[in-house]
Amino acid sequence: MKMKDLKFWLKDFWTEYKKVKFGIVGFVFLIIFLLLMIFEPYIVPFSKASSRWRDITYWDDNPSGAPPVWTNWFSSKKSPESEKITKYQSEVIEGDLKFVNSTFEYDYKYDKAPLDIIFHGRGTGNMIMIVKMERPDGETFDLVQMPIETDGGNDIRITLDKDSGAAAYDFAQKFENEENLQYVDKTSVEPLDIYFAQAKSDMLNKIEPLKGIYKFSKSKNTKSNIKAHLFGSGTILNESIKAQGILEKKYNVSADVWSVTSYKELYMDATAAERTNMLNPGKTVTPYISKVLDKEEGVFIAASDYLKALPATITKWIPGEFYFLGTDGFGRSDGRDQLRDFFEVDHRYIVIATLNALAKEKKIKVDVVEKAIKDFELDKKKPNPVNV
Repeated sequence: MKMKDLKFWLKDFWTEYKKVKFGIVGFVFLIIFLLLMIFEPYIVPFSKASSRWRDITYWDDNPSGAPPVWTNWFSSKKSPESEKITKYQSEVIEGDLKFVNSTFEYDYKYDKAPLDIIFHGRGTGNMIMIVKMERPDGETFDLVQMPIETDGGNDIRITLDKDSGAAAYDFAQKFENEENLQYVDKTSVEPLDIYFAQAKSDMLNKIEPLKGIYKFSKSKNTKSNIKAHLFGSGTILNESIKAQGILEKKYNVSADVWSVTSYKELYMDATAAERTNMLNPGKTVTPYISKVLDKEEGVFIAASDYLKALPATITKWIPGEFYFLGTDGFGRSDGRDQLRDFFEVDHRYIVIATLNALAKEKKIKVDVVEKAIKDFELDKKKPNPVNV
């Protein structure tokens, strides 16, 4: 058959074929199945899923309910993708005991919590598995403490979804109000939702993702019109909370405490929004931090054990004067309190930075700041940490 005859035959066939509606539907399904075969590695959320479909141990490590990656293309709320997390391991031997410490870092940047986090390994003998979690807001707690007996290098699996329900409830109980706790069934708590949620009252009923920044503690001083916002990160968040109490009680400042879990994530989100707006004239995408801080007024003070340059990256999107305290300079091997004093990031310096910012805004008198410096016994002649 010549090429010319083949083209004529195909054209004639297609003309007749189009007249049959069921044939068109079947043809569409055929195309869909072919595309599914081609793009199967991108559609199935787990590697080797097709070859190990009937292997139950594979699905133990890869929850069957996890949505494929492409579902994020059609949703404004992003779900975490399945991934294998790299561990950093160290071993210490004391007498007959061997301590193995494995650290896993998970970069959480989604709108929903993971379906599960699964620890998978091998072990021999009697052991105790302890799983701890340190959140970006500084909260650290035990998730699982489980005695395990194995022989011959058996598989060990710990799944947070099934094995840490009690720990999730205990964590939420620290922040939830007593009235809500009366109506919550302890067994109905979804552990992963709690671990990746903002730590605040009503967190059992209203899950909000631990994403970038959130209001950790609202000021109890509602009568004062002098407003300040204290950004805390990691363990320094506790210093911001101490400063909040002092500012409210001693200086009549209404201070809210914000937990900043990731300045990098806030910066990346904001710059991505600006890029979208630049390439799409007439379209307006609002950065996440701008949404969160919308309608907030006052001065903003960031304190962390990072370099000051990190919080400075989001200055553009802060709706007020923004000041930051950080650990610029060379490190020291002293105690925590001494280090925070050296780098000027403890609650005293947060209070002074806040009062100084308010004085510049003419909300308070400079004399108030001077007196606070004396009350805290801070040395004005103390060398700048950067130069030591």
